[in-house]
Amino acid sequence: MKVSRSISVILVVTGAVLAACASPSTPLAPSPSAKPDPCAPENIKNTAGAVNSIMQQFDDESALASNVPRSQLATRIAALQSIRRDAQNQSTPGCVAQLKQLQLTHMNTVIDTMLGFMSRGDQGAVAQGIQAGREQHDQYVVELARLLGITAVAVTPRPTLSASPPPEEEAADGGQSVPVASGFIALNPGPLPITLRAVPATAGEAVATLPVGQSAAALGGSPDGEWIQVVVPDHPYQTAWVLASLIQITVPTPQ
Repeated sequence: MKVSRSISVILVVTGAVLAACASPSTPLAPSPSAKPDPCAPENIKNTAGAVNSIMQQFDDESALASNVPRSQLATRIAALQSIRRDAQNQSTPGCVAQLKQLQLTHMNTVIDTMLGFMSRGDQGAVAQGIQAGREQHDQYVVELARLLGITAVAVTPRPTLSASPPPEEEAADGGQSVPVASGFIALNPGPLPITLRAVPATAGEAVATLPVGQSAAALGGSPDGEWIQVVVPDHPYQTAWVLASLIQITVPTPQ
């Protein structure tokens, strides 16, 4: 019959449509994977390391700035300000917010202190700025260690060196005298050689260089604590001055 034939045609067409719907011609796109959590334990090292990378640049530039004449300090301060802007603009997650805040606080203190020194401002304020910058840097290191899950080694307070002239002893030849060393050692921890100057000022004449890893006998300090007087290595009858912020003061281990 014609009706039966029409029904058969409809069933065949319907089956074909259903088959087409059941077998899509293009595969479904895979769902995107979740973005890694920068604060997860397995990622925090890289996250904190990105912040510390800028801090290391600042530390290196600070060391250079501390060892140039006052007349050249403006260029070094501009470089420090550029690094600070990079730190300010760096996008960081909340888990390193405290680290970044400590970083910026330290950077601001160092830059402001150098500006005060360059403009020949209150030297007492400059000395306070230097001390504050050191303490802020220590706080930054402690926070970085906490994020990395390591124990920060406590920094031994810098021994106080007398600002008064140390005692003197007569030289073997009965001529020139040399101050007696106080027992403290001024060590250059790096990363660069340090210039020893004739007077306690960055504009002072360079008389020698203290290589990385080398030390000199420390005799005393300037009244503001910014400079340390040392015996020039290999020249026991010659003294010079070195910036206290560039060295580590230690006590020699008894033999």
